[in-house]
Amino acid sequence: MTDVLDELTGQAAAIEFATLPTEVTTRLTLLLADGLGCALAGVTDPAARRVAALADRWFAAGDHTGATALGSTHPVSPDAAAFVNGTALRALELNDTYLGGEPVHPSDTISAVLAAGELAGASGPDVLAGMAVAYEALCRLCARSAIRQRGWDSVTFGALACALGAGRVLGLDADGLRDAVTVATVSAPALWQTRVGRLSAWKTSAFADAARNGLFAALVAGAGIGGPPQAIDGPSGLEQVVTGPLSLPDPNDWQTLRVRAKLFAAQYFTHPAIEACLLLRDAGVTADAVRSLTVRTFEMAVTTAGTDPDKWAPTNRETADHSLPYCVSVALLDGEVTPAQFGTDRLTAADVRALLPKVTVTEDPAATADYPDSMATTVEVTLTDGRTWSASVRRPLGDPRRGLSRADVAAKFQRCTAASGVDQEAARAVLDLALGVAELSDIGELVAAAHGAAATTGVTVVS
Repeated sequence: MTDVLDELTGQAAAIEFATLPTEVTTRLTLLLADGLGCALAGVTDPAARRVAALADRWFAAGDHTGATALGSTHPVSPDAAAFVNGTALRALELNDTYLGGEPVHPSDTISAVLAAGELAGASGPDVLAGMAVAYEALCRLCARSAIRQRGWDSVTFGALACALGAGRVLGLDADGLRDAVTVATVSAPALWQTRVGRLSAWKTSAFADAARNGLFAALVAGAGIGGPPQAIDGPSGLEQVVTGPLSLPDPNDWQTLRVRAKLFAAQYFTHPAIEACLLLRDAGVTADAVRSLTVRTFEMAVTTAGTDPDKWAPTNRETADHSLPYCVSVALLDGEVTPAQFGTDRLTAADVRALLPKVTVTEDPAATADYPDSMATTVEVTLTDGRTWSASVRRPLGDPRRGLSRADVAAKFQRCTAASGVDQEAARAVLDLALGVAELSDIGELVAAAHGAAATTGVTVVS
């Protein structure tokens, strides 16, 4: 059987833009545009503002070549740019999702790939190839793993994927890619505790930190510093300590095509329940008439969004957007789940607090058995007059089998950037460049446009 390290580096070294299937490059282009829209929407988030200020103060590039951090006032070190931009991209919980044994957000790798591309003066096609490397590595590692059950966070795999994607853009050969991923591997493991109980602001930055580490590992490898050759399969390696035996899907089975876009600003496992509540609302069900509301869903949704007591009494956005009770409550009350539903005023509103105790979350064994092919979820509501209503969703909006068009991406991009106060002419310029990335000779043009658009929000970074 092929060694996992050989599989990962072999695919990374072999990927070329010219030989990527058209459907893969089309999908990656849409996901790049979607990710940049999420980042521009998230640049005003308090966590994103804080890390931008941190980078401005401590990681300025000075006279050396640096990279661009959204919300910063000057170039910063490439790894700091990956951290800042990754935090902004993830801040509003709107970026894409892949469901395997471990769920993950592949677009979290974009910040490392773009920083590497800016540093290398790479073309748009080079960046798309780097994205393909990072997306495939991350998704393949997560496809059959369940490391959360061993206490580890899936962002552990993020550092490996970012090392490969950034290394590909930086022009590392197969040996260099091998060094990059082994350096990343031995420093990558992250604890699942980040996503348990009352969530903190670190939830927003956890993968951004993996992106920073992955890019740094690629830079280290490029400087000729190698990593432990048995980082994955050694006696104290990744498989022995963190993951157990790893098994990767066929590299010709493009996992990127299974990546799902997100239409609601919440953890993806909550989306089918949100959509079911919107269907019930459209049918005439009103929150003030609800006696009880039961969500029957698959185990992953129950475990990650419907078990901890904090999910019934969220006090911050990070906990609320990972709470099934909260998300179904605001969906039924407001008819939408956008960043506005996670402001402090909404978290403490009387109508939300009144509905939350009426929500029950239970596992549906049949739904668990069918996951991740489907995310089958049923919401059943009993009204105060004794009548019951229910709605079911198997595959939520954004699932590839329900389609994702340029128009969908453009509409979400406009909606998200407008809500964050981004000048819409500047936002449109970013969107056009992102959708035309395959024609760009220098990715710096896109990065500069995104930085300029972020500046139109009026956010001032204070270091």
